[in-house]
Amino acid sequence: MTDKKVVQKLHIGEKLRIIRKDKGLTQTEFGRKIGLAQSYVADLERGRNKPSFDTLAKIMRVFCVNPYWLLSPEEYNVELPPIVAEPRTEYNQKKLIAIPVINDVPAGYPEYPVMDDEIRDHVYLPRVPKQAFGLYVSGDSMKPEINNGDIVIVNPNIQEVKKGEIGVFRINAETTVKYCVPLDDGFLLQPANPSYKPILVSGDIECAVIGKVIYKIVKC
Repeated sequence: MTDKKVVQKLHIGEKLRIIRKDKGLTQTEFGRKIGLAQSYVADLERGRNKPSFDTLAKIMRVFCVNPYWLLSPEEYNVELPPIVAEPRTEYNQKKLIAIPVINDVPAGYPEYPVMDDEIRDHVYLPRVPKQAFGLYVSGDSMKPEINNGDIVIVNPNIQEVKKGEIGVFRINAETTVKYCVPLDDGFLLQPANPSYKPILVSGDIECAVIGKVIYKIVKC
């Protein structure tokens, strides 16, 4: 897998102007749709003010804007690193560590270890951090980086997932695997598949970082 970089030269205000004109809206009409005054929209477009987290969320939701495109001036530059895959043909090598693989992250994890009744399988890898576990991926929101049926190896000791890295998150009692894009007032959980919408996480949304994805095992 090759490195991917998303780099835009336009500042975010210029992108808002592009969105507005593409929709054929005046500044007043654009602001009305997202609850902003015309004068504030004008200041945003000129770069005099930066939009808040809530404003960015409304723009992406109302106008169906790709978050990578919108949030990728220098201060939001996102790099998507490749994940190293361990092929199944190497499982029989000596000195490999047995890693439990589960279907979902139980409530309360990582405060509690993976329980025996949660384990679906084991994989065997070298140089794996203590307490690492595998997670079967269900769905195609991370396609083509991670596909349905692949296994991701998660390091629960890493609770800070940096921009462009892939993590496992528990949000509203559900587990999800996503890219992390930090913002000033929260962060964005970004799928690799453009058919899926990003998840915007702010102070009023319950979200826990389960760990960072460090390997993937591709489904044969």
